Amino acid sequence: MGNYISLTVKNEGTIPIKMQKLAVNNPNPEAIKVFGINNSDMIIFPGKDSTLAMCFYVLEGAEQNSTYTFSVTSSATQWNY
Repeated sequence: MGNYISLTVKNEGTIPIKMQKLAVNNPNPEAIKVFGINNSDMIIFPGKDSTLAMCFYVLEGAEQNSTYTFSVTSSATQWNY
């Protein structure tokens, strides 16, 4: 079973935002697999929030007692009806 990460994005502005695809920087693909990221074209209206989720696995290639990191970034653009 994988490890799950969820995060909540809240639009505290006055204009709807359109989420762009999350970008993953995984410098250790032999040790960690990140997947399940699908939030592109999600629109979040002012005062509302939305939860995003992703999954990652530690693979057989990972060494014991080691630390591995990856980063996830997101951006949003103004969305006008």
